[in-house]
Amino acid sequence: MHLHYCYLPLPFLALFSTFVVAQEPPPALVGVDAVRREALTQTAPVIGRLVAREEGSVAALVNGAVERVEVQVGDRVQAGQVLARLAQRRQSGEVARRRAEKQLEDARLQTARARLKLARQEARRFGELKGSPAFPKANYEDKLEEVVRYESEIEEAKASIARANAELGIASIDLERTEIRAPYNGVITRRHASPGAFLSLGNAVVSMVNDADLEIEADVPASQLEGLRGEVAVAIELEDGSLHSARVRAIVPNENPLTRTRQVRFRPFFNDSGRPLAVNQSVVVKLPVAAPRQVLSVHKDAVINRGGRYFAFVVVTGAVEQRELRLGVSSGNRLEVLSGLQTGELAVIRGNERLHPGQKVRH
Repeated sequence: MHLHYCYLPLPFLALFSTFVVAQEPPPALVGVDAVRREALTQTAPVIGRLVAREEGSVAALVNGAVERVEVQVGDRVQAGQVLARLAQRRQSGEVARRRAEKQLEDARLQTARARLKLARQEARRFGELKGSPAFPKANYEDKLEEVVRYESEIEEAKASIARANAELGIASIDLERTEIRAPYNGVITRRHASPGAFLSLGNAVVSMVNDADLEIEADVPASQLEGLRGEVAVAIELEDGSLHSARVRAIVPNENPLTRTRQVRFRPFFNDSGRPLAVNQSVVVKLPVAAPRQVLSVHKDAVINRGGRYFAFVVVTGAVEQRELRLGVSSGNRLEVLSGLQTGELAVIRGNERLHPGQKVRH
């Protein structure tokens, strides 16, 4: 049996060793979250719904025929925007009539003032003759009566002008109200009138809702109300699984005798201000059922369930260790850790599905 040895040049061996090192996989990129000790509140879910603080029909404020409806269902409008226009000829004519009446009363006031001025001048001239044989006592007394009468006419004219101004103001308001405007920002949900329809005072023109000012309404069991006194903060969950927060605004003092629940209103605070929301959308409100207590917690995305046993990967000096966990209750996106982790350790929350113990990672 002959053994054959193959000797490779040193430069080739160097290239070969470089090639072997290059094949070693790079550290996996992961996301981590610190294990921390915090106050945890045990919660119970209650189904609520989003309700609008401003919603309803926009009504006609004067009688009139509809000339145009400026909006369609689904249009977003701003406060003060014209929604519909009524025929204006009657109101415009009324404004013109009231304006003419005011001008007439102004003229009467000027006439009364001129007469009063003349009467006072004549009375003063007659009064200068007092004590002389030529003093016309009867004429002097007549002029004094005229002064009193013209002073009264001036007061009547002023009152008539005030009435004319008021009537002109009312007519101007009626003219302005032929343009039906949005009382707040919102979205048109229904049109109740079309061009040609005659509307009486109070008839609905459109319906709209302010979807930017929403609250949560939930029927809460009376036994759980004690933990909601004051502006208590609670966690809420939308249908897409996203978590947000809310605060108690009011507990309505009206109990349903069949369900033993009371209506509670919550003011929500959504993490994403541009999130599309709708009235009557379902919301899960997580009500506190016990006093807060200090616990060790880990992010729920760090926990892996394998056959009913729970694990988490922890980053230690650039590699991961697998830890078996014993868990307690949940609160929002955190889980209580009874054993398996320590405060400050970095648990992997992203990229942990394909990890194995000892694998190199970076974060």
